Amino acid sequence: MTEPSPAPTLEQDGLIGLRKLVQFARGHGAAEFEAAFPAPGLVLGQYIAQRTVEEAPASKVGRFKTFKASSLDLLRYVDRVGFVAKRPGSAFPDSVFIGRTATNDVILDVQSVSKLHGRFEEQDGTWYFTDTNSSLGTWLNGRRLQPASRYALASSDDLRIGPDLVALFLLSHELHHFVASRS
Repeated sequence: MTEPSPAPTLEQDGLIGLRKLVQFARGHGAAEFEAAFPAPGLVLGQYIAQRTVEEAPASKVGRFKTFKASSLDLLRYVDRVGFVAKRPGSAFPDSVFIGRTATNDVILDVQSVSKLHGRFEEQDGTWYFTDTNSSLGTWLNGRRLQPASRYALASSDDLRIGPDLVALFLLSHELHHFVASRS
């Protein structure tokens, strides 16, 4: 009998490939998955390709699709997952920060994401998001958020961070279901 594989580790930017989570979920039950990844997940890239790929004129390239030049830096986030969790040594123990710089807990190194874009907080079992006066804004389920206002999050909410990057917010048990059902 083989021993179960250990949980995959996060990369330096605090993200992990969706494929690694799928492989882990297939070999482990929901309780083991939630123990390894207790924090909510931000599934990135589900919509990036839809938003950034456009049909090139058929007369120029046939049926190939092309990427907009401004969107190429987004491709590294296709099928990646970030966790709403503190990184070791980060400041502000009650908030999880997301932004472009290495001082954030979740790092999204994309020009359309502000250096300190927003923060997550958990209170009495409910997760909240606050846009920290980002340059290009944040949207929750298609509605633009007012800066410095706190908004409650529900599992399966779409959180658009700047104009280009969309994340699916999933609580741990729903993240397990999401990744376990992927082929």
